[in-house]
Amino acid sequence: MFAGAAKICDFLVMAWLCPMPTYMPSSEVNQRGGPMNSDIAMTADASAHFVADRGGVPIAEKDAKASRLFVHFALICIIILQRFGVLLGSGAIFAALPGMFMLLAWLVWTGRARLDTEIALYYLAFIATVGLSTMFALSFPDNRVSLSVVSSVAVLITYSLLLIKPGKRFDRTVVLDIFMFYARLCTVLGIVQYLVQFVGLSVFALGTTFPFLKPILVEQVFNFDPLTTWGGSIRRATGIFLLEPSILSQLLVLAAAIDFFLYRRLLWLPAYAVAYMFTYSGTGALSILLALPPFALLFYRQAGRLLTLAIVGVGLLAVTAVLVPDQLNSITNRSNELSSTRSSGYARFVGQFEVLATVIDEPRVLIGYGPGALERATFFRRGTAGTAQKPMIDYGIIGFLVFLALVLKAFWRWDMAILPLVVLMQFMTGGGYFIFFPLIAQYALLLIWAAPPKPFEGRPASAGAEAA
Repeated sequence: MFAGAAKICDFLVMAWLCPMPTYMPSSEVNQRGGPMNSDIAMTADASAHFVADRGGVPIAEKDAKASRLFVHFALICIIILQRFGVLLGSGAIFAALPGMFMLLAWLVWTGRARLDTEIALYYLAFIATVGLSTMFALSFPDNRVSLSVVSSVAVLITYSLLLIKPGKRFDRTVVLDIFMFYARLCTVLGIVQYLVQFVGLSVFALGTTFPFLKPILVEQVFNFDPLTTWGGSIRRATGIFLLEPSILSQLLVLAAAIDFFLYRRLLWLPAYAVAYMFTYSGTGALSILLALPPFALLFYRQAGRLLTLAIVGVGLLAVTAVLVPDQLNSITNRSNELSSTRSSGYARFVGQFEVLATVIDEPRVLIGYGPGALERATFFRRGTAGTAQKPMIDYGIIGFLVFLALVLKAFWRWDMAILPLVVLMQFMTGGGYFIFFPLIAQYALLLIWAAPPKPFEGRPASAGAEAA
């Protein structure tokens, strides 16, 4: 059954993605037919499976199929089943959590994945800071906050995902291609979803459309009915499967970055732009705008690509301003939210700093106020639980710095630096992403499990000695 599902998924991916020409110089192909550098994909349709291991060791067809199967089912858990799970109080256990860990266990059991010992050291240091903060909070309680030990357990389980990395038998070259299939699927569904509402077809909340699914849905605690304006009737695109329009906007930006910077393709950029307009969200655009300056500094030789991006971006904005001016105005007007105390933009980019200002001059902020303290504090404001603020309040400045080191160590990639830059900006500027498992799993899949689809520019000279 699994083999049949894998073949069907592979057929869909190859039908959706145009085959890419090889980026492999003929001089780098050894006598056995495999490339000398394992991280360079031969084709974008995953038809060649030589390249998961450095040193020119070919990947067995069985391992190649297992790799594709893992990526397909991982993305089904992360994207297609994102709305599914079990509600527990004000939180949720996403279906992606047990799904991903079962898939990882399968890879480890079959020898296609292994423990990353370097990440394990960072993870143990983070456990130590969480334990220190918890013990201190239990021993010396603060009357302004209450604790939730379950919160620390959820955090440690979530980030244990980073401990497993692909082994030599895993084909990393298929990850980006398969991810692009699901990203483009959500792109098309987002456009269709938005347009068909004007002819009376509404597919936004699965619980409303399919009431029998309500017991296994978690969408109720998210923006599952995304109206464009309060009291209006037009809803923003989510791509059907994703929980909120902002999540779709971030997925679209990731897909555009992969296509433009890694595959160097322009064909799908207009579709991403149209779907993005229908999300009415500024989150994705903000992440790419914040990621581009450091990318330009690190990879100044990519100036031509950045100039092309600017020209394409201006062109798309001009076309959008003519065809869908209301959507463009809605997104550009989101900057006004920073002055409105009731807006999500104010909560995420202004409010969380006001909450931090309440405790920043207290010595205890160094080790934190304990697990779950932020959301249960008297000074907490709804919507201000940012990815930086949450660990800083709960586990202190020391805990936050250790957490940041863990994430940077796990996610940073010199060979496709635009992706970790965009991901880190999304992760840090998004609201409530600290233990939002589907997104963290998606980031891990792209940044830990994927290989670049072309020869990469490499580590810039200014950043240190080039990798061997």
